[in-house]
Amino acid sequence: MFRILVLLFCTLIFFCLSCNPDGAREREAQKNNSNAKQLGLQAESVLYTQPDSSLFLADSAIRLLAKANPNDTSIYSLSLIKANALLINGNPDSALKMLEEVRLSAAHNSDTIFHARIALKLGKIAISVNKLSLAAKYIPEAFHLFEKMQKTEDAGMAYHMYGHLLSVQANYPQSQLYLFKALAILEKTNKKSETSSICLLIGNNFNYTGDRKNELLYSRKALTAAQDAPDTAMQIAALTNLGVYYRAENTDSARYYYKKTLTINKALAGENSRNGIIVKYNIANLYLDKKEYSKVKEEFLKLLDVCNTAGFYDGVVRIYSGLASVNANTGNYAESVNNLNLANKIADTIGYAPLKISVMEELLDAQILANDLKEALKITTEIQALKDSIQRQNQQEQLNEMNMVYQSEKRDLENKNLITIVKYQQTDLRNRMLLILLLVLAIAILTIALILGYRYNHQRNIA
Repeated sequence: MFRILVLLFCTLIFFCLSCNPDGAREREAQKNNSNAKQLGLQAESVLYTQPDSSLFLADSAIRLLAKANPNDTSIYSLSLIKANALLINGNPDSALKMLEEVRLSAAHNSDTIFHARIALKLGKIAISVNKLSLAAKYIPEAFHLFEKMQKTEDAGMAYHMYGHLLSVQANYPQSQLYLFKALAILEKTNKKSETSSICLLIGNNFNYTGDRKNELLYSRKALTAAQDAPDTAMQIAALTNLGVYYRAENTDSARYYYKKTLTINKALAGENSRNGIIVKYNIANLYLDKKEYSKVKEEFLKLLDVCNTAGFYDGVVRIYSGLASVNANTGNYAESVNNLNLANKIADTIGYAPLKISVMEELLDAQILANDLKEALKITTEIQALKDSIQRQNQQEQLNEMNMVYQSEKRDLENKNLITIVKYQQTDLRNRMLLILLLVLAIAILTIALILGYRYNHQRNIA
């Protein structure tokens, strides 16, 4: 009798386990999670020293997790490590493509925090490669998600990036709005480097709008925050901005800030790094202010070779603009127009709208000096068309932003409905399993009762 009960109990346990295949998968997932976690830690530790190894380790960890459960949220953090490795190796397009797939997965799985973080990372990468329409799609999506989750600090980081994007698009009033929102949040934290970067962008925007008093105020705030961090790269940027400010006020002060910047930058990145070239370009402009035209032309030509070799094409644009100023000041208007035409073509190629507008306005002045009024009129029309295009793009981005908010709310509602359905299905499955369990127990009890009854009757008949 006891053996029959044990057999029935084992059968029941086997039946219940067969109805719940998640048990085996869960054990496999735990094992893979443990191995993937180790690989992820190794990938993160060698990210900046051995990006190729980091890429291989992160990819291996992702594949390991995907075997057991493609929706495992650990994949998202590993994907961010993999994206950073791709960026260090100079593959931003691959990073964008990979993260877009991960972003869709996070959205599908209602993992809002990683959805927002990946969207923000996509926006940063898009700005770095001048894909501004993509950045305008991802960054607002990120800060709307952070706002819903009440992740104030993360929202501040996203506001910062969006303010940067709007500044690049020459939308300075809207840029200031988001930068001040970011500053109000991040000043309360200990993120001094981030605060310095925001203050620097605010100062630059004031420079573009002609508010020199506030430009100086926020450039100094940026330097103070960078020194408190301490953040050498941000100190270099802030010192450069102060040098630019003092160029119109006091040449000696400008030279002081430039020389200090060069000293710090040389130790950090070398003389011919991007920041080093910017500072040398600004020092050359001081010679231009003193009308030392042969000296400034010599410096510009040296920098032009370095920028062409290094691929600093925005620097090439500015140097051609500087050469145009030298030629215009020496009465060589035809060569000045030629320099600016070259600058305009390169600015158009790299797709940096504010820089292109600036060059075209200089070209307009040069055509007027060269007495080519017909060409000047044509350029005026082109400048207005470009500004109108930027305005339309800004309006379209605002519409896209509103649409993203609507789509996000709609997706949240769909996710809630889906969760309700899944919960109902899980409850229904539990109820069915309970019913089956009760049925099996009832059958077992009935069987035992029949056996006992049979034995009792058999014994009675014998008696």
